[in-house]
Amino acid sequence: MSSEYKFKRIVGKVGNVAKTYGIKNSYVVGGYPRAIVMGSVDNDVHDLDFASAWPGEAVKLGSMALSEMGGEAAEIYHRTGTIKFSYQEVDLEFQGVLGDLSDLQSTRGQMEKYGIDITPLNLNIYSRDFTINTLIQDLDSKDLYDITGFGTKDIYHGIIRTPIDPEASISHSPLIILRAMRFSLRYDFTIDRKLRSAMKKFSYLLLKRISPERLQLEILKMLREDYDGTMHLIKEFGAEEILANKSYDINNILDRINIEGYEGDLSELTTGEAK
Repeated sequence: MSSEYKFKRIVGKVGNVAKTYGIKNSYVVGGYPRAIVMGSVDNDVHDLDFASAWPGEAVKLGSMALSEMGGEAAEIYHRTGTIKFSYQEVDLEFQGVLGDLSDLQSTRGQMEKYGIDITPLNLNIYSRDFTINTLIQDLDSKDLYDITGFGTKDIYHGIIRTPIDPEASISHSPLIILRAMRFSLRYDFTIDRKLRSAMKKFSYLLLKRISPERLQLEILKMLREDYDGTMHLIKEFGAEEILANKSYDINNILDRINIEGYEGDLSELTTGEAK
């Protein structure tokens, strides 16, 4: 069974659960819709994210899907209205909002500024890192929708940009800096000019706000993707300190392995537990 068929089948099962229980306006969000447009489901998709247009509907759908489909290792996060479980070795996450409500103030402020309705689905969409990850697929019709109006366009033109002001996005989640680098290397996409400027301005936040374990893991992911490209981008954005600092030295890891050919669990190479 191909990965594409497997994911399509799982999405269909969740859609049937939604239909059975009358749960409307629910969607697949994130990487899966992007991969459909890019034709890269087999290589790019490892999990599935779902969201709803109405408060509480996502966790309701997740609970019903868990009951009907028999998933494993369920986790429920009441504060964010999220339920997560594993089904046929695929993680399924039914999302209310991305993060604590208090963390969404910058997103809400941007949405209010541009007259965007503040709904659970829109909060989910506009809280995402890049426009290419904001596409959604309707669970009922299986139609794809581009809420921001930039998702499909940016995929076709190979552009990485944030759905809200990049400075606000990075201030809230500095990890976006490394993710932008990694996506640009993986897909040979161009980082938007405003995002590039914000990345240079706030690169110091990486060491200040991200744990050493998580930084090491993200850097190793990038190096495995493209060693030379990673080193070039880290230097370009003035983030050399994330390679070697008082907490760790990536070179100590690279001296032990061939990172570009490494197929093991990268988290096992980091100092401490990656979170």
